[in-house]
Amino acid sequence: MAELKPPAELGVAGRRLFRQVVREAANDGLELDSREQFWLLSAAKLADQLAILEAEMVNQPLLVRGSMGQPVPNGLLGEIRSHHHLIAQLLARLKVDVPEASGVLGIVGANKARGAANARWRPGGGA
Repeated sequence: MAELKPPAELGVAGRRLFRQVVREAANDGLELDSREQFWLLSAAKLADQLAILEAEMVNQPLLVRGSMGQPVPNGLLGEIRSHHHLIAQLLARLKVDVPEASGVLGIVGANKARGAANARWRPGGGA
């Protein structure tokens, strides 16, 4: 299995996330398919953007004046929250199943079990 390296276009935070996910998958004997690699790259790019937003927020007030002079949350807070949410969604799409022959802490095919439960309890079987 060839080691998947982070693209040069990624910054520090993106490379860190990319390497961590690839390393954890490899440790479980798994490999990301091309679709999952795309989602991982997208998440890594968002991680780079998030690092920039969080660094900028350090020097900003939490509350700013709204259009009518009222205190409102700084707009960067919403962007940071959105980036966290999008990264989580993209990483959740990486459904790397543990091979049937092995198990994680004795649990075999944990993602398959989760998928089956979602199919039973969520309309349309959403994951």
